[in-house]
Order: sequence, then C-alpha cells, then structure tokens
Amino acid sequence: MDKVLELIVNGSDFESVLKEILVEQGLDPWNLDIVLLSNSLLKYINELGSINFRIPARFIIVSAILLRMKSETLLPKVSEPKIPETLDINNMNILEMPIKRIPTRNITFEELVTAINKVLKGTQEKEVEKYNKERKIEDIKNRILEMDIDNYVDRIYSEIQKMRKTTYFTLTKGKQPLDSAKYFVAMLHLANQQKVSVCQEVLFDDIDITIREMEAIKKEMEKMDAKAAAENNTPAVFRTQPGPRDRLYKGEEGTLFQNYMQRRLLSRFVLGSRPERHSGLGLDCYVTATSPIRKYYDLITQRQIRAIHGLDTPYAPEEVDGLIRQVEQPMANVSSIQSKRSRYWLLKYLEKRTGQKEEAIVLGKRKSSYQILIPEYMLECELPSSSGINLKPEDLIQVTIMHVNARRDVLSVFMG
Repeated sequence: MDKVLELIVNGSDFESVLKEILVEQGLDPWNLDIVLLSNSLLKYINELGSINFRIPARFIIVSAILLRMKSETLLPKVSEPKIPETLDINNMNILEMPIKRIPTRNITFEELVTAINKVLKGTQEKEVEKYNKERKIEDIKNRILEMDIDNYVDRIYSEIQKMRKTTYFTLTKGKQPLDSAKYFVAMLHLANQQKVSVCQEVLFDDIDITIREMEAIKKEMEKMDAKAAAENNTPAVFRTQPGPRDRLYKGEEGTLFQNYMQRRLLSRFVLGSRPERHSGLGLDCYVTATSPIRKYYDLITQRQIRAIHGLDTPYAPEEVDGLIRQVEQPMANVSSIQSKRSRYWLLKYLEKRTGQKEEAIVLGKRKSSYQILIPEYMLECELPSSSGINLKPEDLIQVTIMHVNARRDVLSVFMG
C-alpha cells in the first residue's frame, strides 16, 4: 500500500499526510501549489473509497478546505469599474475609500497547517457545544425521572385503583410541573404493563385513564390454574425457568449495563408437563391458559383444567410432552419472525437518520471490534476498533450512524 494511504488508514494526523504528499510531489513548502496539493489528496481519498476503506472524517474536512482554497485560486478576479459619486456642492467628487490590498502570493506549508487547524478547531468546538447541549437536556430528563420508579408506579396505580376511572388532568390538578411529568411517566409504565388503558381523543386534550380489570383477572386465573394442576398431579404445559448462571448485582439497583449483561446470563425458559419453579416470575409453578384461540399451549392447559373438574379426558404426561415437541418448533419460528420484524422496522427507521450522533455503551471487545449497545433503540452492533483508542466495558461513548440497510440487516457506526 502507498505510504500516504497507509498513513490515512492508520489514523495519522493530517499534517503528516500532507508532508508526505509534499515529498512525493516535490512541492515547495515555502511556495505551495494549492491546486496540485488538493488534487493529490483527493486522488488518495478517492482511491481509499474505491478499495472500500473507511475514510476518517478529518480528512474529508481537510479536503473540503483545500477545495475551497483551490476554487478561490482558480476563480478569475473580476473588478467592477467604480463610478464616483458626486455632491451637489460645486459638482465635487466624494473621496474614495482606500483600496484594500489582498495578498496574491502563494501560501506556505506552515500557514496552511495553521489555517486548517483553525477550521478543525472551530468544527470540534461546535460539535462539543452541540454534544454538551444534548447532555444538558439528558441531565434534565434524568432529574425529572430521578425516583424509585417501581415504587412510584405502584403508588400511582393504587391511587388510580381507588377511582377506577379518571383523567390525567384530574390526577395532576394543583401539582407542580415536575410532579405532573412524573405522573405522566408512571401512566406510560402502567399502560405498557397493561394495567391501565389510556385514550386521548384530541391532540393535547385530556387523557382518559381506566383500570384494566381483565388483565388482573387473567393473571390470577393463570396462577390458580397452575396451582390446581400441580396439586392434582395433572400434567399441563408448565413454563419453568432455572435461576441465572450468575448474578452481577444485588437487589434492583443495577445500572443499565449491569441489567443488560445480566440478561445474557438468564437461563432460557423450558416447557414441560411437570411443575417446576419459574425463577424470572418468582413462582413455584406457572402456566398460561387465557388465550386458547391464538395459543395452542393454552388450549392444552384448559383441557387439562376441565379434566380436573370431570369435564374432559386428560392427556397423559407423555402425550403433553409429545404435543409440546410438535408445537415447539413452529412457535420458535413465530418468535424468530416477530424478533426479525421488529429489528427490520427499527433499522428502516434508522435508514433516515444516517449521520445522527447517539450515545452508546461498550459491552465488550472482540478481535477487531467492540460490541456496543445504543440505549436509545436498545440495539447491539459492532464498532470498528480504532488505533490508539482503548475502550473498556461500561464506557459511555458517542457514535455516528454511518450506514443502515434494513433489508440486509446492516448497521454501521463510527466513533465521534
């Protein structure tokens, strides 16, 4: 590989690259030919693009600066003839302003480097200012949500349960803006947990909030069904889950990084005909039985519950295990399709956000890249490892979305 290309790929500073071009082209550093210098650098940049190498952003900026200087050099100097203005006093001419002299000599290498550094510094300061502004907004959001979310949501849920049906304006009447925001966040959590239903008929109008009675009834019914099947020694489609392979933190105070890494250590749930503990839910036994139309497993369990009451013929344990094996693969395929569908549409959304900067958490290091998580979208992707940068798990970094292709499941990001 050419030395100039090698310097660019290895992350050298622009000054070293330009010096190497000066040597290769035999340019005079005290009397630079901007046209030849910019053409040479662009040739190398295009060559990198043609062999599919990633081009550092600073060299794109340097190329743009040189092109601007080149255009100013090549543009013809057009001077319009000046028509002197006159006064009414004896037809006397107005004194002309002194001519502003613009030096036309060629620039030296040192002056060029100083000018480029000035532009780069200004660009970096703008980026830092933008990033700090975004961080300030994020800090404000964090202060708004600085609370024990689980306890707060439970408290708001208890308050809504007493009224059964209410509105957001009623709940927050007379409260400070910060408290109103917390109520809104709690309401979103409850809606996501399907504990309440929310409806807003007109944008910016009041929001109707109603307790979802059926969801609570379903959960209690499933607990009762699991307990009945276990106590009557009746096989059913029990969902069990062993404990995690390791615990990264105690209680519920883990960071996002710890929670995400702990998720990787969770054991897979297992379907079986005999009751066993479900670690994730903290239950001695668990079944789902309230959606027999869309879940065949639920239909099997309902038939077994009917059999306990003498209303149906029960399946034997080996029959339930056989049905689980028959349905397991189709259900796994359905879950896989649902997961891929969600990822596809998320990437489809990100296709329109190339160039966008996002915060990311470093999860770990691979041979030639880092595995990172973009919390805004809860998406994992790879970050190419750059020379001179050593990242550690849980480091918070900023990345730029460079290329997204939903159809090919491609998400490329870079530092900065």
